[in-house]
Amino acid sequence: MNSRDEAERRIRLAERHLYEAEEATNRNDFPEAVGHSQLCVENAAKAIIACFCIPSWSHDPSEELRQAVVPLKLEQAAMAEIERLADFAHLLAPEHGRTNYGTITHLPDELYGKTEAKDALGMARQALRIARGFIRDYYDRPNNEGTYSGRSS
Repeated sequence: MNSRDEAERRIRLAERHLYEAEEATNRNDFPEAVGHSQLCVENAAKAIIACFCIPSWSHDPSEELRQAVVPLKLEQAAMAEIERLADFAHLLAPEHGRTNYGTITHLPDELYGKTEAKDALGMARQALRIARGFIRDYYDRPNNEGTYSGRSS
């Protein structure tokens, strides 16, 4: 596996899921919007993980992400961004099943409204921004220094 190719592939997956989440929100299909937002966040986290190892199949890569960046000794701002992404991944991971199957007492469309969709979409947008910045900084530094400032836009 080429780590950069895998990281960039994961970014493309995250971008696709963000697009689908936005389209679903526009259609008022809120379970679909939350589901695609969750997949966007998951793939954004896995894009960073892919810089260091093959990501697991877990829908909650939050701890895997935190552990992957430990050797980098990131600046405080950068670590705060990674923590934010990890928190989003952990928070949205349970939605993977709920958006598809619902719960014992509720169907997916009974669980989600506009507020939940917009909140998840906001996390997805931030997650993708963080992952893009990390990938750019990590691979495009001179001599592949592998640094990340956390100040990406």
